[in-house]
Amino acid sequence: MSLDDFYLSRERRRALARRVHPLFETRGPPGTHDILRCREAMARLGQPGEVRLPVFDKGLDERGGTRRVRGPFDLVLLEGWCVGASPAADADLAQPINRLERERDADGIWRRYANAQLGQGYAETWDRLDYLVYLRVPDLAAVVRWRLQQESALPAQQRLGTAAIELFVQHFERITRAMMTALPERADLSVELADDHSVAAMAFRSAQARTSDGTPT
Repeated sequence: MSLDDFYLSRERRRALARRVHPLFETRGPPGTHDILRCREAMARLGQPGEVRLPVFDKGLDERGGTRRVRGPFDLVLLEGWCVGASPAADADLAQPINRLERERDADGIWRRYANAQLGQGYAETWDRLDYLVYLRVPDLAAVVRWRLQQESALPAQQRLGTAAIELFVQHFERITRAMMTALPERADLSVELADDHSVAAMAFRSAQARTSDGTPT
């Protein structure tokens, strides 16, 4: 499953934007997913029976129906940019880190709400993961380049230009940078990606390090 397919509909994001902060109209940050539905789907896929999974159309920025699968499945893989991310300390949110935060979230309402979501429904979802694999990007510039490559696959009228992509990526910069620091130590497998998307290095965390009491599993 892709976490992206659990984005809220455009109308639900607009409602969130009106209620909390205008930046929540843009999909991506914690708070813009139906994380409860994601968690329920993860549980149901391990059981017999049909499961309807949502499908999100990024070109239209809207939900595009559902797809049907039939369980039980032995393995369920959930992929998404913020899978495994943890909330930051409140003090770490005080200062804006980029132009988007300085100009459109000067009071910190947007980033604090997204951070709070990471500590609630998202954390409950990550707690159900048996194994965490982290794909570490080289830097934020690579994220912009790769996103532009993705845009090239969309119809011309739906593509975003470089300036728009750079602004879009700023929505994810704070959490992405935090993950680049924290997740290599927490993930069961950390994969370093090179600029061309190839694997530059891999590191496994020992089974002993994964136990809470220090005993091997």
